[in-house]
This record gives sequence, structure tokens and C-alpha cells, in this order.
Amino acid sequence: MGILTGYTRRVLAGLGLAAMVAAQSACATTPAQPSAPIGLIHAERHTWGGLCASGPCASDLVVEEDGDWTYSSSESDDASGTLSDAELEALRDAVASTGIGTESATATGCAADSDGTSVRYAWTSDDGSGAASSCETVIDEADSLVRYLEELAASVG
Repeated sequence: MGILTGYTRRVLAGLGLAAMVAAQSACATTPAQPSAPIGLIHAERHTWGGLCASGPCASDLVVEEDGDWTYSSSESDDASGTLSDAELEALRDAVASTGIGTESATATGCAADSDGTSVRYAWTSDDGSGAASSCETVIDEADSLVRYLEELAASVG
């Protein structure tokens, strides 16, 4: 029984030490780890064509890598702002899944040549870049980046 008691004492002492270390670890403050770096991103939407009251119609929407955006248009006052973190993440997701800049059907004409509106989309990110003009290729209106930039332009323009 003396051996068992000594053994039991050592086990309990070991368990007590382990519990104390675990408790101290749980209470220790861990420095906040920075979140994963946000991939750099730049996106643009440029429209031209048609006739506005002040002359040819045109607009430019540019979103910089830090989320700052600018919008200028021949039809309205210039505007600028900054995307929220959630909006910037949605833009990154749109760029990650866009088909802009990949092979597409060739456009049959340029809308700007017949008083319509033509559009060019472009983007760059850590993973690459792409661009497409409606005068050269058929633009998929359901494309994630096209939808994102069109919705942003409509909300600020």
C-alpha cells in the first residue's frame, strides 16, 4: 500500500502541475495575430458613347486597392468614397470568380459607333489581371465583376 500511495501521490502531483500549467496558459494573453493579408485589387469600369446634354457621354469608376473609389461622369457630379471591409471582400470575391479577360465570343459591333453606350471593364489583383471591352467581346452581364461594378456605379452615379 505504501508503493501505491507514493505512486498515487506522484500521479496527483503531476496532474496538479499539468492543471496549473493549463490554467496559466488559458489566462495568459496571446498577442492578436494579424488577419491574413488582403490581396491587392484594382477594378475599373469605363463607359462611352451616346449623346448627353453636355456632349458625348462617358463615365469612369475606379476602385483602388485600399477600397477608395472615384466616379466621374459627363452626366453627374463626381463622387468618391471608400468601400467597407465587407464591400471590399465582396469585390475580391467578384474578381476571384470573374471571367472578364478570358476568351469570349467576338462582339458584332461597338454600341458607341451607333449612339449606344459601350463599356470596358478591367481588374488587377495579386493573382493576375484582365480586361474586356464590349466593342471587342461579348460581355456576360451575369459575370460577378460586371454585376458588382454595375451595382456600385448605379448606387453612386
